[in-house]
Amino acid sequence: MDILRGLNQVAQSGAGKGQPRLETAIDAAEMILTLAPETNGHVAVKAWDALSKITGRDHTHLARPREHDSIRFRDVQAQPRKIISSPTWSGLESEEVSYNAGYTNVHELIPWRTLTGRQQFYQDHQWMRAFGEGLCVYKPAVDLKTTQAVLGKHGNGNHELVLNFITPHQKWGIHSTYSDNLRMLTLSRGGPMSGCPRPMPRRPASPTTTGSRCSTSTAR
Repeated sequence: MDILRGLNQVAQSGAGKGQPRLETAIDAAEMILTLAPETNGHVAVKAWDALSKITGRDHTHLARPREHDSIRFRDVQAQPRKIISSPTWSGLESEEVSYNAGYTNVHELIPWRTLTGRQQFYQDHQWMRAFGEGLCVYKPAVDLKTTQAVLGKHGNGNHELVLNFITPHQKWGIHSTYSDNLRMLTLSRGGPMSGCPRPMPRRPASPTTTGSRCSTSTAR
């Protein structure tokens, strides 16, 4: 907290007197960067040490080389920075290992984040079962009967096609925008353009096919 007090200065009055000020968005960003293990090496080592006490194995070596590293707001404003490995995530930030989920569970023998500590695919949670999502990694083919209610309801004068396709992981919608990566722009839904590879699916000819617009309807 002393680091944060030096960065943000301290409040002079009120309940937070003597504590770091959080008056601007940059102050708030500095607070997050200071307290997060991914951007403060000292916090990362402490986090791994806390996990070590639970697992009975030493995991601090995963962050020890960057214990004295810190990432500040002006750092990421100037250029992207590689974050520090943290027990918050199951992958490693490393030049030797490609980031992949579950790496620390396998190589550091850290229990999986499930009710049993083992890998599992069935989620026996009442609220998930209520949504029919007990088998959260299994997605059957779309039930076409659910699309019947919207077919022909929002047409634009052209013949309609029902498409079944797979899209990339939603992290591309959370951490980024589809337009900053050509590969994801090509694969993702939601972009400003859509296309159908040739040869086009067989369908009745339409005098308004050329230059037509696309629209979508969603039924769940």
